[in-house]
Amino acid sequence: MAKPRWHIRPLFQERELHGHYHCFTRELQLYNSALYYNFMRITSSTFEELVILVSPKLQRNPIRKDILSVGEILTATLRLENND
Repeated sequence: MAKPRWHIRPLFQERELHGHYHCFTRELQLYNSALYYNFMRITSSTFEELVILVSPKLQRNPIRKDILSVGEILTATLRLENND
């Protein structure tokens, strides 16, 4: 079996610079609360409360830097639920 070329693919290394959560969702949350609510179907303050509530269950080992944050996991889950 061949040795993998990357521990983390270059595309995913720049997730914090170009990723959906860090760019688009955070911009909406900070600057356009109506559009954020329309996109997420939840207010920004409710989202932050929900992050605090689910953090103990979703928190991962912080040794690796490529692990998704609780906010990223929750955003993906809420968007998936809203699209069904």
